Amino acid sequence: MTTITGFQRVASAYDPTEVLLAVALLQGAGFVVLTPGLPLNQVASHYSIAYGPVAIFVPEADADDARALLHAAQGDTPEVAGPAETSGAVEASEPRKQRALRRKLLDLAGFVISGISHPRDRLSIDGSRREARAKRSD
Repeated sequence: MTTITGFQRVASAYDPTEVLLAVALLQGAGFVVLTPGLPLNQVASHYSIAYGPVAIFVPEADADDARALLHAAQGDTPEVAGPAETSGAVEASEPRKQRALRRKLLDLAGFVISGISHPRDRLSIDGSRREARAKRSD
């Protein structure tokens, strides 16, 4: 995994379009953003499963704010929902997790058979929402 002194990874994605959209959102909000590996992913995205997702880095001091912005952009705002509403959201996300696992396994099988992978289509934000809520409440 890539590490850059003074910067922290906040998200990653296999799809270069997802990365560019997240970078545009973060830069538009005034964050300094680094994306090592993006040029390689844009040139040879069909091998993305072999060399991993493109990481999005921001300065360590801004990492929590950047994650919160990305969560808000995806509609992941758990602090707005009450306890009763949150339990329904957890139940609804279980089939989504099963579909995601099935898609990853099919993608891996396709890569093993043909040597070509389909880039993932979703941005993965690092750090849990529970940790973000705990930091905000302090």
